[in-house]
Amino acid sequence: MMLSQSPYDLVYGSEGFTAYSDPTCTIHGTIRPSTPADEEQVKKAVDFALEQYSKREGADIVSLKRIVKVNLEFHGRTIVVYYITLDLETNFSGGDDEQESEPAAFYYEAKVYRYIPDDLFALDIFRPAFYYHPPY
Repeated sequence: MMLSQSPYDLVYGSEGFTAYSDPTCTIHGTIRPSTPADEEQVKKAVDFALEQYSKREGADIVSLKRIVKVNLEFHGRTIVVYYITLDLETNFSGGDDEQESEPAAFYYEAKVYRYIPDDLFALDIFRPAFYYHPPY
C-alpha cells in the first residue's frame, strides 16, 4: 500500500524549504516561492545569513555560487520568513589544523526572519541542505 502526501504535508514536512503553493498567494502563514519582486529583500537576507554563519561557525565563505531557491512565509504584516537554499563554496577555518583547505561546494539551507518595521534580520537556521538534492 502506498501512502500519498498532500502538498501541505510536503511543505510543512520540509520545514518550509519546499513550497508548492501559488507564488501570488497572499494568505498569511502560507509558504510560497519568491518572485522577482522579492529580489532586493532576498539579497539582503542572503547577505545577512552568510555574514552570521561566518561569524558563528568560523567558516570562510569563498563564494556564493548561486541562490538555488527561496520560499517566503508572511506572519501578519510585520514578519517575513525566508527559506533559502544556497549553493556555496566554503573553506572551514576552525579547529587545530592550520592548513589551508581547498574550497568545497556545498548546498546549505538558511531560515531568516525579517522584521519589517525596523528592517532587521535574524538567522534561525543555517545548515547543510536536508531538503535539496541537486539533479545528476
